[in-house]
Amino acid sequence: MNRQRIFLGILVAGLLLSLAVGMTQAQGQEPDGDQSLEEASAVHAALPIQGQLTDDSGKPLDGNFSIKASIYDTSSGGTALCEDTDPITVDNGLFNMYLDGSSGCTASDIDGKQLYLGITVNSDAEMVPRQGIYPVPYAMSLRPGAIIRDTTNTILFSVENSGAGTAIVGECEDGYGVYGSSNTWYGVTGTSVSGRGVRGATSRTDNNYGLYTGDNLYSYNIHSSGALMQVVQNGGQEALEAGDVVVFNGLEAGDTPVIRVAKATTANSTAVAGVVYSRYNIAAVTGDQDQSVQADLEVTPSGPVSPGEYLLIVTQGPAQVKTSALAGAIQPGDLLSSAGPAGQAAKAAQVSIEGVKTAVPGTIFGKALEPLDTGDQLIYVFVTLQ
Repeated sequence: MNRQRIFLGILVAGLLLSLAVGMTQAQGQEPDGDQSLEEASAVHAALPIQGQLTDDSGKPLDGNFSIKASIYDTSSGGTALCEDTDPITVDNGLFNMYLDGSSGCTASDIDGKQLYLGITVNSDAEMVPRQGIYPVPYAMSLRPGAIIRDTTNTILFSVENSGAGTAIVGECEDGYGVYGSSNTWYGVTGTSVSGRGVRGATSRTDNNYGLYTGDNLYSYNIHSSGALMQVVQNGGQEALEAGDVVVFNGLEAGDTPVIRVAKATTANSTAVAGVVYSRYNIAAVTGDQDQSVQADLEVTPSGPVSPGEYLLIVTQGPAQVKTSALAGAIQPGDLLSSAGPAGQAAKAAQVSIEGVKTAVPGTIFGKALEPLDTGDQLIYVFVTLQ
């Protein structure tokens, strides 16, 4: 048969679009489905392909042809990501066809990487070179004010970034930076391998509200681990470790005053502030870090907390506490106060008030959750300051 030439324009619904070349009309069939593109409630997941078929002298061809369209991620060689062969009626050289879900082309293939179109007519070899698929300045589904709707039970819109940057940034002077809604699942989900799943910030001087919800707020550490924590500063003269019982040591003045603590050194102290949970890297959560947060900037690094450094203390809920049995064996439910050994807890001392034995008022900071018969070790305690 005569050698054909093809001039192709790709119109790809969604993220990939390129301008049609020399096309005014085309003949062909709609993509698979019960509804046409015009009648569908959502844009059909199809890649329209329009072209002109000519002989080697440039004369437009007419008739029926078998045309295979293939999508590659390389300009030559390789294996097609997806392809489809259709019987096409060519009128004055013009034709159109579609690559849709039935051909295996999915969003996992057409995901923003550079792709190429290969065309094969009848039994001829695939035409060369392959045509690159490029974006136009604006995709209609992503224009400002665009709304993407569907009734899918899977993810409606997903953005992934395998680099060190941010997947989505939403900024707005008056309204919502990012808005998402769902009937039965999450309106917005944010995940991260080594950084923050979701970050919210405001430029208000009162800092209200970086993250706001009118509903109940769920947090794993509160509802599962059950612990409420406070950011404080080590204001003492020695390092602090996880499990240490700490007492109030003053206040660091500033725009946002920070509580200072130190290791408890006396038994039955009325100044207990809580129990050390971990170090706290204040640099990881402060400052203008829209794009500058480093993946390895750990918020709660391991190791002791040196004087002047920040830390998290448990102020309510379960925590592992350095505990001593010197003041008596401990059973679950026993009231605990600070002990004589620095940074430790012990069974609370009792006094008699009008013949009734009770713990010294103001000294109780928790209740034992595990027994301790002798010696000292880390045991779980339910911190409840009184």
